[in-house]
Amino acid sequence: MTSNPPAESRPPSLRCPPDLHRPSLDRAGSDIFPPIGRRPPGLQRQNTESGQDRPAKRRKVEGDVQPNQASTSSNGSTVTAIINATTPTDTKGPQLRLVAPAALQLEFRTLQDKKSEPLVDQEPPDFPGRPWNPSQQFKAADGSQPSHRSRVYVPVPTTPDSLDPPGSAPRFVPKRAAGFFPWTGKHPEDVLNDTNVKQGYFDKPPNPTEKELNTARVPLYNAFKHKSGVDSLSTLFSLILDKKNQQSLINPHTTFKPPPRVTLTEAKRKSWIADLANADVPLRKLSRTIPQGIRGQLLLDQCLQNVVPMSRAIWFAKCVCANEIRTLKRKGTTPALAMGAEGKWLREWTINVEQFLEAHLAQIGSIGWRSNIQYAVRITTRLYMENLLDRDHCLDWILRSFATSPLDQLPFWLMITHIFRQDMSYYRRRGKRFAETLIEKYELVRTTAGQAAVPLTQRLHHAIRGLLLTRPRNFLMPDKWPEIYPIIRTCLDGKVQQERQILDELNRINERAMGFNKRQFSAKRSPVQAIVEVLDSLHAPFDVAKLAETLTTVCLDADVVIFSCLEWACTRFQSSNARIYLFARLIRRWQRAGHDTDTVILNYLSAYREGKTMTDVQCLSHLIAQLSRSNSFPTAKYLQWLMVRGLPKKGTVRLDTTTIPDAGMSSSDSSHFLLDLSLQNAGEHVLNLRNSLLERCGFDLSSERDLYNHCIQYIGQELSQLGPSSRSETSSIAEPALAALPWSIKSRISLWLRSRVVQTAMHDVPGISSPLSMLSTLRLNCEQFSFIRYVLECMNDQAVLADVIGILCSSQDDDLVASLVATIQYHAEPFMAIGAFEVLHKRACQIYMTWRTTKPAMTLLTNALLELCTAFPVKTPTLKFLQQNFVRGDRGRAVAACSPYSDGIAESLQQAGATFVEDFEAILQSEPNMTEQTMNGLFSVLVDRIEKQQNFGDDSPTMFSFCLLLSRLRLCRKAQADQLIQQWLGKLAPFLDGDFGPVIFQNLIGAGCLNFVGFFEAINISKLALSKLPSATALLRYVTSPDKGLLGNAALYHTRTQWSNYCHQEPRRVLEVLCQLGKENVQNPSETRLVYLLANDRTLTSSALPEPAAKRLVQALDHLLSCDRGGNIDSANLRPLLDSVNIFSHRYVRLRLWLISHLGAEHTVPVDQGQLVEALTDALEQMLHEADGAQNDDSRIAQLLEAVGPEVANRLRHKVEHEFLEALPRFPPSKTTSPLSAMFPGDVHHLSSIVNRAFRVCTKDTNPMPGFAGQLIDRLSQFFKSQGNNVATPNSAAIPGLSGHSVNGSPAQMMSVTSSPHASSSDGVGGANGWAILSCLDHMLQMVCLQRLAVISAGRSGANIKQGQTEQVQLLVRLGLIFTHPTISSASKHLSNKQEQEKVKNVHDFILDVLATIVDEVGDEVKMMCGKLLKDKLHDARLKYLFGSVNTTGSLQAQDMGHGLQMFKEGKGMIGEWRPRVWEVLDNGSGKENETSLGLGLFTARRGRATED
Repeated sequence: MTSNPPAESRPPSLRCPPDLHRPSLDRAGSDIFPPIGRRPPGLQRQNTESGQDRPAKRRKVEGDVQPNQASTSSNGSTVTAIINATTPTDTKGPQLRLVAPAALQLEFRTLQDKKSEPLVDQEPPDFPGRPWNPSQQFKAADGSQPSHRSRVYVPVPTTPDSLDPPGSAPRFVPKRAAGFFPWTGKHPEDVLNDTNVKQGYFDKPPNPTEKELNTARVPLYNAFKHKSGVDSLSTLFSLILDKKNQQSLINPHTTFKPPPRVTLTEAKRKSWIADLANADVPLRKLSRTIPQGIRGQLLLDQCLQNVVPMSRAIWFAKCVCANEIRTLKRKGTTPALAMGAEGKWLREWTINVEQFLEAHLAQIGSIGWRSNIQYAVRITTRLYMENLLDRDHCLDWILRSFATSPLDQLPFWLMITHIFRQDMSYYRRRGKRFAETLIEKYELVRTTAGQAAVPLTQRLHHAIRGLLLTRPRNFLMPDKWPEIYPIIRTCLDGKVQQERQILDELNRINERAMGFNKRQFSAKRSPVQAIVEVLDSLHAPFDVAKLAETLTTVCLDADVVIFSCLEWACTRFQSSNARIYLFARLIRRWQRAGHDTDTVILNYLSAYREGKTMTDVQCLSHLIAQLSRSNSFPTAKYLQWLMVRGLPKKGTVRLDTTTIPDAGMSSSDSSHFLLDLSLQNAGEHVLNLRNSLLERCGFDLSSERDLYNHCIQYIGQELSQLGPSSRSETSSIAEPALAALPWSIKSRISLWLRSRVVQTAMHDVPGISSPLSMLSTLRLNCEQFSFIRYVLECMNDQAVLADVIGILCSSQDDDLVASLVATIQYHAEPFMAIGAFEVLHKRACQIYMTWRTTKPAMTLLTNALLELCTAFPVKTPTLKFLQQNFVRGDRGRAVAACSPYSDGIAESLQQAGATFVEDFEAILQSEPNMTEQTMNGLFSVLVDRIEKQQNFGDDSPTMFSFCLLLSRLRLCRKAQADQLIQQWLGKLAPFLDGDFGPVIFQNLIGAGCLNFVGFFEAINISKLALSKLPSATALLRYVTSPDKGLLGNAALYHTRTQWSNYCHQEPRRVLEVLCQLGKENVQNPSETRLVYLLANDRTLTSSALPEPAAKRLVQALDHLLSCDRGGNIDSANLRPLLDSVNIFSHRYVRLRLWLISHLGAEHTVPVDQGQLVEALTDALEQMLHEADGAQNDDSRIAQLLEAVGPEVANRLRHKVEHEFLEALPRFPPSKTTSPLSAMFPGDVHHLSSIVNRAFRVCTKDTNPMPGFAGQLIDRLSQFFKSQGNNVATPNSAAIPGLSGHSVNGSPAQMMSVTSSPHASSSDGVGGANGWAILSCLDHMLQMVCLQRLAVISAGRSGANIKQGQTEQVQLLVRLGLIFTHPTISSASKHLSNKQEQEKVKNVHDFILDVLATIVDEVGDEVKMMCGKLLKDKLHDARLKYLFGSVNTTGSLQAQDMGHGLQMFKEGKGMIGEWRPRVWEVLDNGSGKENETSLGLGLFTARRGRATED
């Protein structure tokens, strides 16, 4: 027989890679904790199919041998663990088998001492098959020798029989397998006798011997059918659970000590970290010593760099933390100091963890960043869950980082907040800030980010919605609710009942807890106010269709809409003519829709005649003329209405061509508009009726006809003199007052001018031939058009002016078209209201694009169109295209300049005469890239030529051409050119006179070289006052009062346009300029427009006005408000001023009151300041009393209080607060008086009205009455005493004012005590006294909401911060005690009436809301003090929500995993839920038993038994 070769030495063990057991970091979701009961991957059995094993004898093989080697031994030792070759289907992976370590060492020694011996077949037989392993066992048969050849027998190595119990055997007793005995063939169970065959084998025979031949249902039913059966079963289960708990605990006393730290070399430290990352290295080996110096952020970095498994990294962190804490406690300090040092160390460790996560977040985009940041997030989360961090500090850091994160890091921090959202939102301390931050980020991303941020917007939307559904109380933000309410509404689905109820409830509690903004938010706008707000918000361009739809949506009553729009169009507190044309278009649209507009117009005229409206007579006359011109005015009905209501008195209807009707004129002589009707389209009978009415009033119809003929003759004379063939003759016909003409004559003149323009324009239409001699006389030139424009502007008829411009667009004169473009820009807003601007603008652009190829030199037209397109851009031509064409000019002149700019060219330009413009244009076209040096040289040459123009007299065309060259040069380098122009004008302005100076300025501004902002900056550079510069004052006079002799000056007309734009931008500066000029015509339309702009300028009241400007503004305001008293306001005329406040005039009244309080002592008043304050106080109080109950004037009252100044507003507030304190009940009631009268002395029924007035007069800028907060706190203390302080805590007695008498009785009895012996049963369950006290508490809470801002600011800043913080503590503690008092907290449960329960519940919730809004803003010291004083009251979950934190009450997210059994106690019901903690089953690292002496008691842990799969 052959002998087996000796066994080889055992190969080294296979090491698993460090991250073999680490889960993939790329998975979407990873378990933070390892699954309980999961076996390590290295211990999974690998069983091959029995059918593939070669049948052979099972022999014992010692050590690790090759498949063709074996060794035997005579002893019966246990089998060692070997690595066998797998089956033919798997020849690569090793197969692991379990043996005892002692047997492995013994077999290796035997293998080294002995040589191979022949195989002997003396081993015991195989085990019989087990019931749980149905696979059959085959015994290897002896190999038969073939007859034809001989072969060498090679034994197959097999695993001999082991006497160890199999791993899969069931175990009911620790360390013992059920029913397992080493099989030798001699066990009593293996003896086949009649007893074992019939009855089976028993270790211990049953006593008494019974046979289980029937079901156990009958004995179990008999045992449990009694009353005590359930108790017996419960006792049995309790014993089982107790036994299981005892078996799971580690009973021996722990000998664990934190592993000591040893200083290691760098190589050994790296080796130790590598072993920690290797899951095969047991923690017992690593726990002997841990390296010194690895702590803080370095510890986390090492774990990340070496990919340490998460559980082992947490173990390492725990060991290091335990050593750190033990070091702190060894210093021999007191326990208090030790706790402080431990808290400080925990804070530092938390900061290290935070910095570790921030450092890896900053490496975004680097290689491996994704896996690193995921590991960092996971380990940070595990440290938080294991309570190894300062949770409050960690949550504050997360919330702060989320609030300050940029958009690129916002998704990451949103993910972090999603992980910690439960702890972050559970308490009010961070829940409200978390909700605020989410809303702010959502609004920021939605408004600033583009389409790429839609996923982020959706995630923020879902986060807000989830927080709303889980913790809606975090959105109690009364001060910010008006701003966030639209966002909250978009995040909730109004179709879902639950979400709709959440939105309604949030809106209700926020509105109830509001302070200064309550009236503004809760006030419902009237339809008229909503319509006026829509109309005031209009701006050009106007969309009439959309405007009509919006007005119909705001108010469904068409009559109210039409009347309000008519009142808005004719009020004296509006100044734009665009409103007249806009309303005329709306009227025509409503008439086409079938609305009855005639009745509404007549009703408005009736209201105007009765003096119920503040109407501008000129606007109303203009509107009637426009409506009658378009057949939209009920002319016949108006004449009938006039006859019914009464004709004007005889002699009152006359033509006054010397004065313009005043805007504030409302006397009876202007209550008829017979002379303002446009009768061109009226019927003969209407015309006869109108003439007969005028004759009955004593009006001479021939005077109207004569005036019309006079105007036509004058206009014809002027047009003929301005024509090309005119002779220099003096005017024989005087100029009439065109602006003072009635609209009947204005309309006829406008139509005559339009027909005249049509006749002249017909000769420019292609296809119509005229003699050449007549073309020059029939065509209009620029001067004639300027005169027509002047006439139409004086008559304020922009509608006909737009028709004239449209007709003249067919002209072939580029200078005339340039004047048309300038007119379009000046009247842009009225043209937009008419609907002609877009058409005219488009037509002008088409003309330019058509002519630019045939007319290369169109400097004036290009400049005018450039100004128009700068103000109102269009697609074609673009602004850049126009600038390039303007700079290039005539491209044919570029040949003249053969080289770039040089000194020689500069000298030639200085010596150029009549060809200066052509030479300069050539240089501009030859310099494609203008340098700074070239700009300085060309600018010096050009301004020198402009200054020399003073010596040539009044040559405006030449001056304007030079300024156009400067404007073209400016476009090459704008910034440098603007600076050069301002410095040049600043030096030149003091030396200019009143003749040449205005010419220079108007040509510079008209050519586009500078605007009025640059003009006044240049004036400031000169360091001289405007009144000392005659050139500047003369220019401003020309602009504000244009002369008819300068009509054809294109530069001056452009300057007027720039001045109009400057008035809209800087109305305050314009007022100061006009005061310096000394112009005081308050009836000037431009002056009225300026006052309107000042009244709507919110920045005007930010600083005081100069005295001249203030006086001028006062005169204009008094004229508009019809309270002209020479600028003096006293108690006599203050009341009419306040009576004039309405929806249109409130801005003007507010400005007037502001001027009263800011004019100072220089302004003469008949009474002193104290009397004026008293008069204002009485007038405003009376107005408040009259407006009590109405909510439409709340915003205007607040504006008026802001305007009168802080002194008057504070006095009003103090008076209302004093009335509130006097009206509060006296607690407790006196025994000698009636309870109801004692509880409510004096004006008890006015308590609600006082609170309403307090919300009206208490604004954000006013201060409360001194000591009001303390008195309010005292009243709350008295209220607490009156309810019976029978549940006062020991701490509450130490607070001043909280001790009181004990009152016995249930809460329902306290709330339903009848107030009087005479009270009837009809008072209800609550009783009059009970509900009166409850209402009183509600009113006090509302006043606390008003004082919230003052109470919070007193604890932050001021003279006595400590006193302010003390008041905060007292207020919060008293509100907390009232909230937990049984009278309030339990009354809703004892009352039988649901309505009464709802009242008590609302007041109870209101207390909590007031507490929450104050707790949000107080400091941490105040919160800690309140928490100590209310410590016994914090069992209430809602108070814990306000004052609790994660560190003090525990983390919700770190609660123990798993759902256990519910624990019940007799008489108390369910007392809790039994749950195993997270650390009850520990991961041992390598999976081998007893590998480390981990101190489980240190971390309150216990070991669980892991079961095999």
